[in-house]
Amino acid sequence: MRALLKAQMRHVSTKSALRQFRKQGYVPAVVYGSQKSSKSIAVTGETIRVAGFGGSGLYELDIEGDGKYQVLLQEVQRHPITGAIVHIDLHQVSLDNPVDVEVPTHITGQEAVEKRGGIVQQDIRNVMVHCLPERVPEQLLVNIEELQIGDSIHAGDIPLPDGVAMKTDPDTQIVTVVAPRAIEQSAVDQPTVVHDTEGKGAPAGV
Repeated sequence: MRALLKAQMRHVSTKSALRQFRKQGYVPAVVYGSQKSSKSIAVTGETIRVAGFGGSGLYELDIEGDGKYQVLLQEVQRHPITGAIVHIDLHQVSLDNPVDVEVPTHITGQEAVEKRGGIVQQDIRNVMVHCLPERVPEQLLVNIEELQIGDSIHAGDIPLPDGVAMKTDPDTQIVTVVAPRAIEQSAVDQPTVVHDTEGKGAPAGV
């Protein structure tokens, strides 16, 4: 059963109105759709907490006095200090039409790699997939437990659920395992910035 988001229409978008919505426990949001114009709404904070926004996935949006919609989470904006959700973008979809959507990757097996002296570098955190809305995975697991130093995993190596196709270039590097000295050498190779009396910086030795 997909998570439910409850909301009401939002007809005013001034800063003071948005602050008032947040004080009342709502999160301002916008619903976009290919067949209808966008809707400005306010989603109840309680249903957001219950639904959780830990990844991608399909949600049912119930807008008071307007109707119910199937939506995908498009973007979440958080407060830079508290991390609280301050705004969300939702994308209305038809359950019959495939969509291209970004899905986060989740690395597992990191502890085993580190025990062998490797350092894990994650190059890409999200990949694009193509599937029906009901098949959008919340996240894709990337198991690196067996990787040795110098090994890497690319987008084409990630196991996908049935009905899900990878849209990201299969040669895109997702994660690699490097030796500690490679990290140290990379830091040494970075130019040092010095400042002259006029406050202009230049790489050391220039």
